[in-house]
Amino acid sequence: MDKIIASVSEIDELASKMILLRDTNPALFGLIKKMADMHVKKSHDYALTGDPFFNFKRTAQIAGLTVNQVFRNFLGVKLARLEALEAEGKEPACESVADTYFDHALYACLWAAFQEETK
Repeated sequence: MDKIIASVSEIDELASKMILLRDTNPALFGLIKKMADMHVKKSHDYALTGDPFFNFKRTAQIAGLTVNQVFRNFLGVKLARLEALEAEGKEPACESVADTYFDHALYACLWAAFQEETK
């Protein structure tokens, strides 16, 4: 995988873009920050040092699937939950609908990162 941030000037540029994002779209900025924080915490439990996709790879081995199929399954579970709630007009009993949207977005980003890493 190519280094995403390779120099101090690139870090400064990214910081400037994040400040602009914070100021122009605070809701999106907050979600991106929350996503980064959540990824760090979840990686502690699910990833191995040096392999942030360990849990997806291991799940693929256990289930006899490809890693891409595992990502599609994780995303599909989140979408099916939303459909089940909406179809019967139910209020969630566990995690909020907003949490499901968030999880879906994080899985999509992780899948995109996995694709970049495995090019």
